Amino acid sequence: MISNKVKETRIKRGMSIAELARRTNLSRVTITNIENNKVVPSLESALAISRELEREVGDIFFEINVNHELHYEGVKT
Repeated sequence: MISNKVKETRIKRGMSIAELARRTNLSRVTITNIENNKVVPSLESALAISRELEREVGDIFFEINVNHELHYEGVKT
């Protein structure tokens, strides 16, 4: 499962969903669905979001396997 910190990061930066949507050329619905883990963004969208939030893509998007172990950049924690 892909999870993310889009909402948390966006809020910390004081950015609204509408502003992030405008800056990334994504819809507000798409941003909301990404934040709620309802959709997995394309690589292009993930890169655009991370660029606008001024974070590395790996800091925002990460994978959790079915055993609920966090995998980050190939390191099992």
